[in-house]
Amino acid sequence: MILVADSGSTNTDWVIIKNNKISFSFNTLGINPFFIGSKGVIAQLQSDIPKSISPNEISKIYFYGAGCSNLEMQNIIFNALNHFFPNAIIEVNSDILGAARALFFKKKGIAGILGTGSSTCFYDGDKIIKNITPLGYILGNEGGGD
Repeated sequence: MILVADSGSTNTDWVIIKNNKISFSFNTLGINPFFIGSKGVIAQLQSDIPKSISPNEISKIYFYGAGCSNLEMQNIIFNALNHFFPNAIIEVNSDILGAARALFFKKKGIAGILGTGSSTCFYDGDKIIKNITPLGYILGNEGGGD
């Protein structure tokens, strides 16, 4: 089973894919490594992941999250996911890369996020080649709900 997460600072949308089809989806609080450490993420997963999901059955995880644009922040999330889902191959990337992949798959394009924070990028069909550094939810809140 594959687990895909799209996490902002406010909430996280999770989808489980089994046999190339969405088999289950759920929502938890947002997971942003600027505001929560690995131990906090583990505690949140233990309380918020539905009990019907067996962590040992997850084989791959794609986590796209706010605050996950550099290796130090990605490692906070990676370490928590690796602890909670011991058999999974894990990828942690920025939320803007997740948006670009969802919009364009393997084609070039310009992606943007308007949420608690906002961001934009040029995507080459594989990776982000240029983006404006997001200012976070305090200064970059053009699409925010607060």
